Amino acid sequence: MAYIPELFLIPAHNRPCNSKKAVWSDWIACRDFEIVTFGPFMGRKLTRIGIEKSKVHAVVVRYGKDYKNSARIDLTKNTIV
Repeated sequence: MAYIPELFLIPAHNRPCNSKKAVWSDWIACRDFEIVTFGPFMGRKLTRIGIEKSKVHAVVVRYGKDYKNSARIDLTKNTIV
């Protein structure tokens, strides 16, 4: 399996996330996120538990109106930037 440095996600089911704090609380609560990185997994939904089993180093979550903002979650340090 290839090493994937980071994956791009958006909140699934059109769930509104308007701040990094909202993204982080949804992440910790294991809510669904949708993969928007181009490839064979685009459009699939996953949770924090599902991604922690993979070899992904970090995820970038797009949020806010038109997904203009982003928050990077470092899975090795379990922090949000």
